Amino acid sequence: YTSASSTGKHEDFRIRPHTGEQTGGSSGVNVAGGLAPFITEFTGTFFLTLTFALTADLGSMSALAVGSMYMVMIFAGGHLSGGHFNPAVSFGVCVSGRMKRDRKWGLPGWLCALFYIPCQALGAFAAALAADNFLTDEGRLLGSPQIAENVDQMKALYVEAIFTFALVLVVLNCTASKANQGNSFYGLAIGFTVLAGMLAARPLTGGCLNPALGTALPIVAKRAVSDLWVFWVGPMIGGLVAGGYYALLVPR
Repeated sequence: YTSASSTGKHEDFRIRPHTGEQTGGSSGVNVAGGLAPFITEFTGTFFLTLTFALTADLGSMSALAVGSMYMVMIFAGGHLSGGHFNPAVSFGVCVSGRMKRDRKWGLPGWLCALFYIPCQALGAFAAALAADNFLTDEGRLLGSPQIAENVDQMKALYVEAIFTFALVLVVLNCTASKANQGNSFYGLAIGFTVLAGMLAARPLTGGCLNPALGTALPIVAKRAVSDLWVFWVGPMIGGLVAGGYYALLVPR
């Protein structure tokens, strides 16, 4: 998107989805005193988690709903925060070296990623508490991710890791690659990756692929927490490997 300034020159206001950093033009207005990226991560994770919980009884349509919500939240907030809505995504982007310094506070990229994670966790817990008001006891259990009885924890960890790897790799290639800079399809590609990953992983692990979601929903549903580490370690390993792989594949 470009506009002509009073000097007759065109200014480029395109925004890099993965960083929230403007590529040119005026600095604009900082919403909520520079807290916009963190509020956006809270909000996006809230709606993602709420959709997961309230559509769990819809079978494969639940994956479509969650993937669609992820897509629209990325389009809505990607220019503000990068649209991560997932600690594993923030971790992977940080590992890849593509997390940019915050222009308002001057924070290094790794510290921005570190601050994103509690915002995402708070958004997930807020959504879990909101969903708790609408669901029956059975619905609460159904609406939280659970490892299938015939799947051991190590296999579940592998499933969560491999599909989160796919998600983070798509995020990086769609949003951090110079070849794709300024594209308008990144939200659609990321949303479809979540859809496919959930369809594949849901019978085995509940298709979580998100540590914030995988922590908040089981705790609020009062489900046994012995599997929570799987929903953190698996996706974070996937994010770590994807970030390192992308850094080697696409050197800066």
